Amino acid sequence: MPGEVINSYPAVILSGNITLDKSLTTKLRDYVTQGGVLVINSAQVLPAIATDLLGVEFTGEREFPVAEITNERDKISRSVAEFKINLTEINLTTAELFLSVPEQANKSVPIVTINKFGRGRAVTVLAKNVPQNQQDAAIMRDVVDYLVKFGYEVV
Repeated sequence: MPGEVINSYPAVILSGNITLDKSLTTKLRDYVTQGGVLVINSAQVLPAIATDLLGVEFTGEREFPVAEITNERDKISRSVAEFKINLTEINLTTAELFLSVPEQANKSVPIVTINKFGRGRAVTVLAKNVPQNQQDAAIMRDVVDYLVKFGYEVV
């Protein structure tokens, strides 16, 4: 995928079975640095690019039950039909928590983070196997709302 093709879009959502090689990683890093928004699933990420571009360090994986999703920016929670996800666990370095699920009183588990990188943003979805139904739509609705709120056209 040539860099000029990527650069023609205000936001790029990587989905499906995409493996990030060094060439694509460099193009995506340049794209975000120049002001683009990258939405990526942690299943597609090489740990080496996580720390600076995504603003997180991967620490492990676990299965996690989800019944509620919280938008950390707006402090809005909503219930969803309960489901289980394989979740990539992280430490935040420079990224901000965007969506989370409650684990215990006063503790939440990140499921989406946003990192400012250069002039752009990298949005990382940490749920590796979100079912392709209403739960997937619930998470992606918040991501798309974020993009629209900050002036990105989403079609």
